[in-house]
Amino acid sequence: MGRIALTLSCCLLVLQGWSQSVESAMDSVMQKYVNQEELHGCVTYVQQSGKVLLRRSYGFKDVEQNEEMTNDAIFNIASMAKIVTAVGALKLYEEGKFMLDDPVKDYLPELGNLQVLENMGTDSAVLVPLQRDITIRDLFRHTAGFGYVQNKEEVKDEVDSLYIAYEVDLSNTSEEFLNRISQAPLKYQPGSQWEYSYSNDILGFLVERISQKSLHDYLKETIFIPLGMESTGFYISEENASRLTNIYTHSDNQLQTVEGRSSDHFLTKPTIYSGGGGMPNDAGALVSTVDDFATFCTMLLQHGSYERKKVLQPPTVELLISDQIAGIEDRSFPLAGYGFGVGVNNQPYHGKTKAISWTGAYNTFFLINYESNLVAIFLTQHHPWGYLNIMGEFASVLEKTIPQH
Repeated sequence: MGRIALTLSCCLLVLQGWSQSVESAMDSVMQKYVNQEELHGCVTYVQQSGKVLLRRSYGFKDVEQNEEMTNDAIFNIASMAKIVTAVGALKLYEEGKFMLDDPVKDYLPELGNLQVLENMGTDSAVLVPLQRDITIRDLFRHTAGFGYVQNKEEVKDEVDSLYIAYEVDLSNTSEEFLNRISQAPLKYQPGSQWEYSYSNDILGFLVERISQKSLHDYLKETIFIPLGMESTGFYISEENASRLTNIYTHSDNQLQTVEGRSSDHFLTKPTIYSGGGGMPNDAGALVSTVDDFATFCTMLLQHGSYERKKVLQPPTVELLISDQIAGIEDRSFPLAGYGFGVGVNNQPYHGKTKAISWTGAYNTFFLINYESNLVAIFLTQHHPWGYLNIMGEFASVLEKTIPQH
């Protein structure tokens, strides 16, 4: 017993040292940007081996009103919603409600008559039949053939142009969205390429169709309530409005508000829920806090369980965190791998260890490193994505201050 107690004591001292190191290093980076008025504020979180090494807020939720950032601040997590939608869908998979290689059209018949536009950008562009059906697996991993465009400035090809022409966006009902996107052809044969797309939004609509519940109600019942994620959802109550964080940009050498928390964007129930993030239109986007999302990440780190609450079975979590696009070389942007709604071994601090991570449009970021037993989360609300390389700086602090196992 004496040796065990001594070993535990030594481990605690080591963790305490890492905690002081990561906190000091993070302070020097984040406080600098706040002091220079380049960043309005942020919340940082690091947990390793079940111990919280860092949970710290910087700057302001509302610069104009001089309201300081707090650890319970609520953020629009944008595309970090994709992995939450994936977990919800996988619960239906575990219940036998679908198989991963089932045709999507069996559940969403609106997508039953799609074609592919081959040779885009050339004089020989032509519509051809699908070589195989879009599967549910394709929706999880962005290999269905859909695109992702929100405005004319983002148009890259003929299919993107058709999305704009047919008003394919998330401001309508899910049925209307599916009908509109089905008017446009696919960009490639299902399973042949990887392109970040509306796939996870369509996966959310599939969840609604199978469960016969709204995505908000389904995720609340199956994930948020069991895990105690009380501040996570597609809209919030009036009493939590003061915890929302303004969204900023930096222009003319000063911070400027893009969206103020006084707007009712998250205070009213939306007509459509976005399982992919919802940015930047009026779809219900997922909001959360650092503590809520840390609980969600810890559940995944522990292979589907959290404090005796089982959300997924370990083999299902393994599906989610394994590279699902190995062998698919044609990708819309470089990435090491992609699982179900999440990148696999893509960010700094991964090395050769098993890790998943992803970001959100407003420079939110999370990382789960399975070999280092690590959860790390960075939340801010700043546009555009990639601003100051702030997410990379957060990951760099981790790499320098917390040893990989």
